[in-house]
Amino acid sequence: MPRPKQELTPEPAITEFKRGPWPRLFRWVGVGVILALHSGIIMTSYHSHVGLGRAVSIKECIVYVMLLFMTAVLVPQIVFEVDSVRADADGLRIRNLFLSFHEKWADLKSFYDPPWLKFAVLRGAKFFYFLNKRDLNDFDRLEQTIKEKAPQLPQ
Repeated sequence: MPRPKQELTPEPAITEFKRGPWPRLFRWVGVGVILALHSGIIMTSYHSHVGLGRAVSIKECIVYVMLLFMTAVLVPQIVFEVDSVRADADGLRIRNLFLSFHEKWADLKSFYDPPWLKFAVLRGAKFFYFLNKRDLNDFDRLEQTIKEKAPQLPQ
């Protein structure tokens, strides 16, 4: 007895936009350098104050301010910058260096793409993301996909 033919439903188009391996490696090196500097300076300071009984000097305060400034500039870029974006029928699956998120198309709040910045900002219900126009492959197609699938975004 012949089998009845099963109708095949087409798979939803899944598109993935990734950063190349070198920029990803540079971000991990940046995280390592920041952790090494912080731990080295803090442990040296701890040894100096507790082990040797010295007081805090102005030079140390300047080093702490410089370290805080460097951290304030680099850490948001490392934490909020998107490593890969996967667009499917349900929404966007977004990964950065440490976390992974799933944003539905209806939950996207805004998409801001200024031509003078190298970042586009995507704001979802849970988080906001920096999309690096130079690092993500085929960024123009990603932008077009976001604007098509999420028409509720302000233009």
